[in-house]
Amino acid sequence: MERKIIGMLGALMIATATFCPLVRVPSLEKINFYSMSTGELNGIILVLLGIATCYLFYKEYIIIVRILSAITGLIALRDLIFIVSNVKHIDNELFRSFQNDPIPLLKSLGMEMASLSYGGIMLIGGVLLILITAFTMRKRLEMNLWSF
Repeated sequence: MERKIIGMLGALMIATATFCPLVRVPSLEKINFYSMSTGELNGIILVLLGIATCYLFYKEYIIIVRILSAITGLIALRDLIFIVSNVKHIDNELFRSFQNDPIPLLKSLGMEMASLSYGGIMLIGGVLLILITAFTMRKRLEMNLWSF
């Protein structure tokens, strides 16, 4: 019972983290899934996967929970790595395009201090919670995959 609640909490953390700032950059605004042009679909997918995983933890469909939590965790970590690497790419573009102008160069130096914000930490924590919980839960009953 406790593991089910922890898994549901992890799934809700992932769904909530998509709306929170994932990366904090001093010279730019805080970056989340919806502030990027290609990240909106990824954010919507993560919200839906988080809600579906939370429901499946509640219903204790262990086999499907394991598969879906692995997929959700991999997608969430892939998107977080993509966002952090995108911030570094913006840093390199600013440095190359504004070598003579000192103001963008100072902004570019501020990009070096990019760090995870509370949304990124919440996303990683949610991924860890659902993965650990899904793969340590014991299967109580044999289930029918089509008994939703």
